[in-house]
Amino acid sequence: MSEAIKKHQFAATRIQFEDVTTPSVCENPQNKWAEWGEDNDYFNYVIRMYNSSVTNAAIINTITTWIEGGGLNASDKDRDIIGYNKFLNKFKEDAIEKFIEDFKLQGNAAFQIIWSKGEPKVAASFYHMPIQYLRPELADENGDINHYYYSENWQELRKKQFRPVPYPVFDGRYKGADIEVLVLKQYKAGLTYFGAPDYISSMRWIEIEGAVSEFHLSNIHNGFAPSVIVSFNNGIPSTQEEIHETETSLKRKFGGEGNAGKFIVTFADSRDQGVEVTTVPTNDLDKQYEFVSSHARQMIITGHKVTSPMLLGIKEDTGLGNNADEIKNATLLFQSTVIQGFQKQILKAINILAKAENANFDFYFIPYTPIQFQVDEVKQVEQPTKMSTDIPEFTKEIEQAWIEKLSNVGEVMGDDWELASDEEASDLETEKSLNSILKVSLSASPEGYDNASKKSELDDKLYRVRYAYSKNLSKDSREFCKTMVGLSKGGTVYRIEDIDAMSSAGVNGEFAASGSSTYDIFKFKGGCFCHHFWRRLIFYKKGVDVSRQKAVVGVVKEGIERKPTKDMPNRGSLKYS
Repeated sequence: MSEAIKKHQFAATRIQFEDVTTPSVCENPQNKWAEWGEDNDYFNYVIRMYNSSVTNAAIINTITTWIEGGGLNASDKDRDIIGYNKFLNKFKEDAIEKFIEDFKLQGNAAFQIIWSKGEPKVAASFYHMPIQYLRPELADENGDINHYYYSENWQELRKKQFRPVPYPVFDGRYKGADIEVLVLKQYKAGLTYFGAPDYISSMRWIEIEGAVSEFHLSNIHNGFAPSVIVSFNNGIPSTQEEIHETETSLKRKFGGEGNAGKFIVTFADSRDQGVEVTTVPTNDLDKQYEFVSSHARQMIITGHKVTSPMLLGIKEDTGLGNNADEIKNATLLFQSTVIQGFQKQILKAINILAKAENANFDFYFIPYTPIQFQVDEVKQVEQPTKMSTDIPEFTKEIEQAWIEKLSNVGEVMGDDWELASDEEASDLETEKSLNSILKVSLSASPEGYDNASKKSELDDKLYRVRYAYSKNLSKDSREFCKTMVGLSKGGTVYRIEDIDAMSSAGVNGEFAASGSSTYDIFKFKGGCFCHHFWRRLIFYKKGVDVSRQKAVVGVVKEGIERKPTKDMPNRGSLKYS
């Protein structure tokens, strides 16, 4: 090449940033499992998209809450309440809630089934298993997947602690392994080994929203520095490899949304052999990004099949009517077209576990009720009449005295007792008649019921019946409820006599009926609008075969006493009756 030609030679290139593709399934013959996505990392990619996009995360969190609703229930549980509670008690550490979250987020979810150590072999407990740690075994000649491999880091398989461990697929039969796996997959045409998120078509828009956020944040950190052209005027590299190496180095250091800038690299033999940096005008970029962000959000909402942005707290000018009407109409449509579909699929997995346990109940999820519906119900309640002046006021001082007393009341069951049943209690009189006992007359003073170590009239030599306050809390919970919840979380339980005496003594008496100073806390819990309820706990002596014991608790019909007071007439205040 002549010197004259070389002087006028010019090289330029545009750096192409990463492109996102639809995940692919790889059946590597060197491995025994199928791989999911580029570098076998699609599950983690979905998690990154969840963490980077505020709209995506908000929708997934909202839908997960709606799917779980008020929790799992069964319409026919009263025919075998002990069997029903025994089955539900096998789900450990919020397994169902985490399973639902994985299924919505990933389109796949897994339960871990732990078999009993003794004979006969039974499924002892069910735990959630993070789906990102699982890969399916390659299908056999019949197209069946018989095992799932578990590793907490699929990019570091050479390390001993991350070597995949196979677990059999659960089908209700013990196969010799103490741990088995049940996987639920969201159907996607063309996929055999994996399910796919139902919103996969909007995944690019989710990444765009996250990238725009990173770009703006980086712009702020960098003082709104513009994009540039980088010109190397000290000669043109002799090979394409040298050019590529320079481009890669710049891209690694300055490229991407995290560095808020794109750049063009040029090489030349002029301008005194130096490097020249030229600013690229960025007029009206704010409007461009505003459009991209708005459009991305709308496409994410569409991908998740959200019927109205109002369900996410996003107000728009258009709607189905006024706000209340829009929320109601959108909720009904959302429940029927999205939520019920998820619940139906998740119940398939739960029913597989239930069938193996002979717990064949008609399970369902208690529907989620939006706050707007609850507000409308409150508005329909008549305004309370003026409180009667002859009722003793339940002052802060009195409340504090009871709180101090309650801290020393109750007991924590010893290690020689095992919990066999945990369910919502019925009314006080029904609970007292569990063993056909007579009403116990106790003192109304605090000192009259701080004898937790005494045996209850409901107890037997093989079992103990105790009661605990529910553990849910809200920011508006009363001090009484906060104390009771704290005690309950610490394992404190009460005899039926203790609770009866509390009621007689007037705990929460400010909510009593007009003309009375006593208040049934077993029925009305912490007072008006209270979200709590009492739980009946049945403990058996360790070593007792519960399955051979007669049911301690008979069929108890669903009644007003089982409801939190916020769901009762007048919100649990007899004064307004």
